Amino acid sequence: MAESNLDGLRQARTRLVAERMSFALRLNNPRHQADAISKILIDLQGGIDAIDKAIRDEEGNQPSVYESRGFVTL
Repeated sequence: MAESNLDGLRQARTRLVAERMSFALRLNNPRHQADAISKILIDLQGGIDAIDKAIRDEEGNQPSVYESRGFVTL
């Protein structure tokens, strides 16, 4: 069951990362509103971070890359 949960979380993370990249590439186009895209990127990153935390929880609370480098996470 836990492996199934991990697979689902990893797939969701992969989709969000792809979506984040898609929006990041739009910042190069002057026709797109950078402010709106930036807000979307922040939301997507929040979702990725939440999934990362859920994955760590399923794997047994491994520290994140940010935590291992001394950054504070909420």
